[in-house]
Amino acid sequence: MPDCWLCSNLFIATTLVAQKQDNQKYAQELADYNSKLADEKSKLQGNSIDMDQIFQNLYLSNEPQATINVVWNKQPVETWANKDIGVNDFPGYIDEQYKSGKNNVYGAMFNGSQDGTFATVTYTNLQNSYYVDLNGQKHSIAKMVHVFSNLIANGNNNNQPILEFTNDPFNNMNLLWASGVDEQVFFYDENGQLIDFPEDSTWLVLSSMNHFDWAPTHTEAVKVLSNGKLYQQTTNPDSTIHDDGTAYEDNTDLTYNHLLTDGGTVFANIQNGVKLRWSLPGLDWQHATDTSGNSMVNSRFYNWYLGVLGTTVGKAPVPTPPTRKTSSVSYHYNVVLFIALNQLSLKG
Repeated sequence: MPDCWLCSNLFIATTLVAQKQDNQKYAQELADYNSKLADEKSKLQGNSIDMDQIFQNLYLSNEPQATINVVWNKQPVETWANKDIGVNDFPGYIDEQYKSGKNNVYGAMFNGSQDGTFATVTYTNLQNSYYVDLNGQKHSIAKMVHVFSNLIANGNNNNQPILEFTNDPFNNMNLLWASGVDEQVFFYDENGQLIDFPEDSTWLVLSSMNHFDWAPTHTEAVKVLSNGKLYQQTTNPDSTIHDDGTAYEDNTDLTYNHLLTDGGTVFANIQNGVKLRWSLPGLDWQHATDTSGNSMVNSRFYNWYLGVLGTTVGKAPVPTPPTRKTSSVSYHYNVVLFIALNQLSLKG
């Protein structure tokens, strides 16, 4: 029995030493992990960020198989659905770049501005979009809901603004004859539950904010109203955040290179239910002329805004928390130790 007792003791001592080493390794890995998170959080204190250093855990992709359901919460003048619209068709000005020959257009024309929620668009059967939790596990995004509100007519087109989108949520929305609209986006998992996104590592790329030096200037802008914070690129931003929190280009598209798209780009660090305001500040269609003095009153370019949501940003590897490695004494050795100690106590 002493041999068994010594064997058990040796095993336990070895196990404790190994566990101590594992604990020390885990403590160091945890400290390194927390240091990386703290460093990332410190970068987010201002309103600029290096797009290549962002921790990104959200991945939105084209969803050609998506199912769309549209609810017009306010009565439109006219609606259209599943329509293949050409470049110059009316109503509808979604061009070939937006439509890409693959998507069908849904939209509505309204009589004047619309206060409150006027459209709810739900996308299901999503197959290519997902997020990654802080443990490095991938989770599908099964449903997206876009809620549009506070449509502001610009007075053109008989004061009848238009909102359009396609059957793929990746394209987001197209705005015509309007100077602004609010959009709130909700993401759901496969169980129909709102997703609790990882803190500080869920980003949307907001674009394409064009700027044309017509008279008056055509400037496309975006602002985060809630559940997120807006950032511009640290070095050579193609869009900047102004005092009121609205981001837009300060330079014309004719001479400016863009970071990611054909229009200006900013980044939003978001939570679920992020609410945005897309706008065209200073739009004055009645006096719009191009650089040659030609009227732009009925130009689709002057009266048009394509708001894009993307996630192609962030090259820094997202850290995952370390896992504590635990050693255990087997049931066999526990029993042997108990018997040995019990017999020794009886001998004593």
